[in-house]
Amino acid sequence: PMYRVEVHPPGATFPPGGLPVFRLDHRNDDGGPGYGKDSRLFFDPPADGTYAVRLADGTGAGGPAHAYRLTVRRPRPDFSVRLTPTAPAVWKGGAVAVTAAVDRFDGFDGPVEVRLDGLIAPFAAPATTIEAGQLSAAFPLSAATAPSGTVPPLKLVARAVIDGRDVVREAAGGAPTVRDPGPVGATLATPEVVI
Repeated sequence: PMYRVEVHPPGATFPPGGLPVFRLDHRNDDGGPGYGKDSRLFFDPPADGTYAVRLADGTGAGGPAHAYRLTVRRPRPDFSVRLTPTAPAVWKGGAVAVTAAVDRFDGFDGPVEVRLDGLIAPFAAPATTIEAGQLSAAFPLSAATAPSGTVPPLKLVARAVIDGRDVVREAAGGAPTVRDPGPVGATLATPEVVI
């Protein structure tokens, strides 16, 4: 079956007509990282003056039984960083992809340089950049051989310039490990293959 769909305001009633009526539940989740389900609005006043804020329920269901909280403040652009996986396992002689991800706050949209700090041999990983407007970047963590001693935990260091100042954030991980790939072999059940 195919139906023409119309969206009506909350509380609308309909006479019986044989067509189905579906309730569309919704929720406000436009706040973005760090805001949960709260709304946010950036406003840059065009000039000095007195400005008024009006707060209302978007569905028209507000009233004395509803509670609202409003915060008005200057933006504080910032970011946090995290590493996935936190304790990667690398095949000996190979590499594994590690992802650095950022949560951006209050309009910060610039590039973020990331690197793994304090890596010991045989581990190696290049520094990389999470480009402006992006939320993550992947880079390889490699291990040529098995480590000879205790491996310290990973430390991701992220650096960005926000409003002309250097901002550094860190994320701690676990110790990476090296796995031996073991013997690898192949056998052919058919003595001849024609391609």
